[in-house]
Amino acid sequence: MVLAFYLKKRAKQVVTMVKTVTEACHHIRTTRYGLIITDMGLPDGEGLTLIKMARHHSDSQNMQTPIIAVTANAEDFREPCLAAGADGVYAKPVSAEQVTTWLAQYVTGGHGFLITLILHQNN
Repeated sequence: MVLAFYLKKRAKQVVTMVKTVTEACHHIRTTRYGLIITDMGLPDGEGLTLIKMARHHSDSQNMQTPIIAVTANAEDFREPCLAAGADGVYAKPVSAEQVTTWLAQYVTGGHGFLITLILHQNN
């Protein structure tokens, strides 16, 4: 949620926040985004599935959209993510400075953002 808040404030863009691959795939088919940030571990599958769908599915509105993969195991996921079409693979946690760098490096259009992240809460 901190990431979504930061993107809304910093980039003044609409942020679509989803929690599953299924939800994200629906949005990829129906909406064009300026940036997609996906966690690799989602409740119903891997973010890798989302990357492949965005890049290669004929219904995708985001074949050219920059995709950032975030994971606690960036080194393990780097090659598979890049091969699937991700533009970058980064380790969690993500800092505000890192997000600012992504905005400058990857975002060229104002189409909003799609974020899939697992939000861990301490109960």
